Amino acid sequence: MTIAYVLIDFGLSCHFERKENGLLNKQTNLMIKENLGTSIFRAPEVANQENYSEKVDIFSLGMTAMYLFDFEKMEREFKKNRKCNWSDLLDELIWKSPLMILQDK
Repeated sequence: MTIAYVLIDFGLSCHFERKENGLLNKQTNLMIKENLGTSIFRAPEVANQENYSEKVDIFSLGMTAMYLFDFEKMEREFKKNRKCNWSDLLDELIWKSPLMILQDK
């Protein structure tokens, strides 16, 4: 069995301006604190919907590297994450502000 790993970005990145208390999305003029990404790779400040900076990318990269070297642990985490109910799934799939998507187009 061959395993292939692919890192992707679903277009969640944006242009930002550094402020004293975090990053400001230049398109929406809002502080960046959306809860996006795959839960097991999210930094705590993203999961807690706090203001965050590019440091969360380093956390996610570190989590990715850790799981690449420990496939069994990754498999256990994915199995554990499958045990969610439909409302949890919908919460993960629905955007908090769909109008922001339309503004980008």
